[in-house]
Amino acid sequence: MPRSRTLPLVLITLGSLTATAHTQNLITNGWTFSGYIVQPKVMPFDTTGTGISESFSNRPGSKAKTFPPGGSYTMQQNVLLLPVEHVLIADVAVANTQPLTNVDAGNFEFRADGRLLKRVKLGAIYPNQILRRQVCIRFTPTANAVRPLQIVFSRAWGAQPTTPHHHIDNIILLRLPKLDQPAELTPHAGHPRASIARVGQALDAGARGLRPLAFPSPRRSRHGPCR
Repeated sequence: MPRSRTLPLVLITLGSLTATAHTQNLITNGWTFSGYIVQPKVMPFDTTGTGISESFSNRPGSKAKTFPPGGSYTMQQNVLLLPVEHVLIADVAVANTQPLTNVDAGNFEFRADGRLLKRVKLGAIYPNQILRRQVCIRFTPTANAVRPLQIVFSRAWGAQPTTPHHHIDNIILLRLPKLDQPAELTPHAGHPRASIARVGQALDAGARGLRPLAFPSPRRSRHGPCR
């Protein structure tokens, strides 16, 4: 795939955080993508274990005959960060649809404020197994600035149509109010919890164009609210 492109993509809002100021998801519907990956697309998948919704899916790793093997793919958007507590939430999953164990299901990395916030390293994945995690990260940025939020998909091996399949859904970034300013989550996109709101242009010239989509009411994460 080309090294960089823009894909309007929103994966938003899970649950509610009880925190009279409103707390709104800072994620917008524009992401830029860079790196190498196989089969990037939006597809129905049960990322949370509670029911199927649209997720962003891909198979990370390196191109054939790359030495040493391994590679990563980054989705990024710029967000305004303030020096107050934020919380970043996402549901991730990896599926192995093959009848053999794969020694490396891959990793998810979450970066903001110029630093690594969390790495989810999944290790081996067994035949026809699905590994699911909910990420909940609290962090306080060091400055008032517009900075990139990055989600990185990676594997230490080559990427093929049969290698582990990564999925992500329900991405939320909240700026939490101070303790003396309790708040409730302001719903984004007209629903207290929405999945991917729309997908625009084709991922590259050879990929299938993905049209804007409307999705049914999403299901609540099996992990419950992030506290």
